[in-house]
Amino acid sequence: MLRTSLLIAALLALLGGGGLLAVMPTAFGVQCILGGALVAGGLLIERWRYELPEHRALWQRTGEAFLDPSTGERVEVLYDPQTGHRKYLERAEEPMEWEPTGEIFFDPVSGKRMEVQLDRRSGERLYLESPEETE
Repeated sequence: MLRTSLLIAALLALLGGGGLLAVMPTAFGVQCILGGALVAGGLLIERWRYELPEHRALWQRTGEAFLDPSTGERVEVLYDPQTGHRKYLERAEEPMEWEPTGEIFFDPVSGKRMEVQLDRRSGERLYLESPEETE
């Protein structure tokens, strides 16, 4: 959004400077044209040079999956080993054969106990909130 707004402002400076030079040649018109060209050129080069296209990423399945608490949809985790980025994809519910592994751990981020279940067919892991044990 910011990039688009700056590009529009740069193009307006280019047009305004050109119009000003056409009516009355002044140094301000030249400054508008040079400034607009510099900002627009920088934005376009930055967009081309520093953003990796999505298709260059080498996404690998991590085998992790969880249920998104806000939507209830199954989410799969992908990992790009070159950059270390993780991506979360909502997947249509497939018939899975989940079985508890008996593995329970404390998630330090959410502060909740998590139970791990494993899909027998794909080997994917599902992390669910574990009910608190009562004594």
